[in-house]
Amino acid sequence: MQFPPGFLDQIRARLTPSQVLGRHLRLQSKPGGEHLALCPFHNDSKPSLTISDRKGFYHCFACGAHGDIITFLTQYKGLSFTDAVTQLAQEAGLPLPSPDPQFTRREQKRRTLFDVTEAATAWFEQQLHSAVGRPALAYLERRGLPETIRKQFRLGYAPDQRQGLKQYLLKEGFTLQQMEDVGLIITPDNGESYDRFRGRVMFPILDMRGRIVAFGGRILGDGEPKYLNSPETELFHKGRQLYGLHAARDQAYREKTLIVVEGYMDALALYRAGFPYAVAPLGTAVTEDQLQIMWQIVPEPILCFDGDTAGQRAMMRAAERAIPLLEPGRSLRFLTLPSGKDPDDVLQEYGPSYFRELLNQPLPLGETLFETTLRQMHPKTPEQRAAFEQTLMGFAEMIRHATVRQHYQRFFRDRLWQWQRQIQGKNTSTTLRNPKILDTSRRTISPRDRVEHRLMALVLEHPSLLVQPEIEDTFMQLELQHPTIRALHDRLLMLISSNTLPGSTDSILNKIRESDGSSEISHLEREGFLSLSCTPGSEKANWEYLIACYEHMRMEEEYQEVVARESASNAEQVFAMKQELDRCARKLAVTKDALEMILEG
Repeated sequence: MQFPPGFLDQIRARLTPSQVLGRHLRLQSKPGGEHLALCPFHNDSKPSLTISDRKGFYHCFACGAHGDIITFLTQYKGLSFTDAVTQLAQEAGLPLPSPDPQFTRREQKRRTLFDVTEAATAWFEQQLHSAVGRPALAYLERRGLPETIRKQFRLGYAPDQRQGLKQYLLKEGFTLQQMEDVGLIITPDNGESYDRFRGRVMFPILDMRGRIVAFGGRILGDGEPKYLNSPETELFHKGRQLYGLHAARDQAYREKTLIVVEGYMDALALYRAGFPYAVAPLGTAVTEDQLQIMWQIVPEPILCFDGDTAGQRAMMRAAERAIPLLEPGRSLRFLTLPSGKDPDDVLQEYGPSYFRELLNQPLPLGETLFETTLRQMHPKTPEQRAAFEQTLMGFAEMIRHATVRQHYQRFFRDRLWQWQRQIQGKNTSTTLRNPKILDTSRRTISPRDRVEHRLMALVLEHPSLLVQPEIEDTFMQLELQHPTIRALHDRLLMLISSNTLPGSTDSILNKIRESDGSSEISHLEREGFLSLSCTPGSEKANWEYLIACYEHMRMEEEYQEVVARESASNAEQVFAMKQELDRCARKLAVTKDALEMILEG
């Protein structure tokens, strides 16, 4: 709906930002009509959101979030522009401006069409619970969908009858044209119209306001297509809808999590298993409009795909579609399931807790682009490696936002450098990981990077370790390869050398954030390493085990580089390094055993 600018100005004149934001955030008053609050658009530890009634807007000096009262409702509550203006107009006591007659006629027609879809949904529901619908009901029960979910999502059944729905709707007073307008019947050029959906379990598709705009139907038994969706209609534009969003939106806001899966049953299976923030893109590749809808709800939706070839292609299509649209704090994350498994399979075989572990380890968009392109191109020769680098930099060039583009260029350069170092010698000691403190086997970053991340998280969670002279000496001499961890290491060395190292985790994290290290802390949090707290009293044993892992991995990398030279003159060096590598392996085994005794004792 279009609103005249003067009407929007009236709303802004009657409602202050502190009034609107104060209903959702705890405000701290400041002189001059300003307020402070924890910013809801990023993980804020101290108030960084300024709300100015005098200027009429809010601004976060940490993440850059900015807008007025209308923007806040669209970004924080996920309302459409029209819904946000309507809500604020009601609060301000302003009647909505009258739309033009043509708009009124269109809206009246749309309301009538909603009546048609509502009547069809009710009929599908009745058929599901009738004798003819028993096979469909048995199928849904077999898939583990209880009655509560079937009712909430209004699942139904379209009998295998050519004109069952059509005849019912005619008796209810609806016309053939109305049925055709919402895609419920097909009218051939020569012949009588008939039901589009026959012999299918029915999934009503609702818009953000809970109105039924279309349907998806899954065939029972054999037949093609397996899933059939409504055609494009005045109510339904496939590329602008997400199945299940009406039910997932509020919880997604609260949890700051939105999972995007491939199909209706995947979304419902996750909802049933305790993940009520899953949606599906209606059988299409993710569109720009769908991305914008997701970003109105959460800054980094998680796209969950099967690990097979089709799933990887879908993942890359979504990534490439999102690249030009990236902005600060707005991206995608990806969760790849085992090949041949969909979310329902994983939930049934391994349980919700396992899926939640996977959900805590999604790959950022940049890492996904790097790893997927690497698997697709398999670069071995210098020319192939040059093409690999050119492809990655081409992705970065597609980003319209200049600052984000620069960060991606830097990220790809860093990852290429790390990859080049790993080409000659891949670590083979990953079987020595202790799952209780290094359970990151499903991550795709290198084993050494995982150890470096965990080492840094350990000292941040237990800064008292660095008070011990032998640990402090070892920590200061670490040669870290991951750029983010290396930057954190440098910041801690500065605190140690200036005798300003705090004694608590919160204090040390705040110190680092104050020294422009917020992005590095966010990296550790986003990757899930700061949540891997060790058993109380085992901090030193954890440290010794991780250092042993680090030494063994570093030594093995050097050993593989020497072996790869294949020179007769370095035989003595190879032998000496092999002995040192064996010593590191024995030390690692001893520290591993000692740690397990502490954890089990």
